[in-house]
Amino acid sequence: MQQDRILRRTQPLALPSPDASAASNGGGSGSSGGASSAAAAAAGGAGAATAPPTASDDGKDWQARMDRIHSLSDDALLLNTTGIDWESIAINHVRTRTATDCMIQWMGNDDPRINTTPWTVAEDKTIMKLAEKYRGHEWVKVATELDTNRTVMQCFARWQRSLNPKFIRSAWKKEEDDKLRAQVVKYGEKNWGAVAAKMKCRTDQQCLNRWYKSAKPGIKSGRWSPEEDLALKLAVRAFGAQRWHDVARFVPGRTDVKSVAAAAQAPL
Repeated sequence: MQQDRILRRTQPLALPSPDASAASNGGGSGSSGGASSAAAAAAGGAGAATAPPTASDDGKDWQARMDRIHSLSDDALLLNTTGIDWESIAINHVRTRTATDCMIQWMGNDDPRINTTPWTVAEDKTIMKLAEKYRGHEWVKVATELDTNRTVMQCFARWQRSLNPKFIRSAWKKEEDDKLRAQVVKYGEKNWGAVAAKMKCRTDQQCLNRWYKSAKPGIKSGRWSPEEDLALKLAVRAFGAQRWHDVARFVPGRTDVKSVAAAAQAPL
């Protein structure tokens, strides 16, 4: 069973046999939805079965094979990754992306078999044991042994952002804030991976949050002025007490977190 898991990415699951699919679908004619048409057009899993008839072929067998492909359900097509013509998909269906882009996006994000549910305590414990076993490397093996349909990147990101004990969970120091500002000036507000690489034991998410919540120049702290209080009240009346990101845009220098705190202290 383990060798068939999608997260190995070495032996993708093959299409179910046409007979089995027809039986499970009650012999229906299948769906003509976008996913089916894209996969069928790309010869998903059909391989040579979708090759056009040759001079020595009267076309009947080829047409029969095409009919069986079109009879497959959306699920059967979506779960198949064998023989997919990513070049054809990119050219005909996702023209803003390359074939490689399409393949990576599918295998890393869009495949319906990928587990996107919240991480469990059991998974976290297993990742910690496996990370120790492989000394923070061999993430393909970690994902394989975890065996919960998580991708390699999901496992690595979970470790780095939430479980790795090397990363600091304590309050930021002034020296760190100064260094963070210098790195953001160098790499900008989009490349948080590069920023975090220059910070000692801080993740990209920690750096991003620290920047936008506290370290970014122009962010105010301390007592609110009467003008700020008025602006806050008007913004909350306009957007409601849930859309704090929008509220903060109308109180320059105050973050959404600071706006929430101020609103809690002074009834609106």
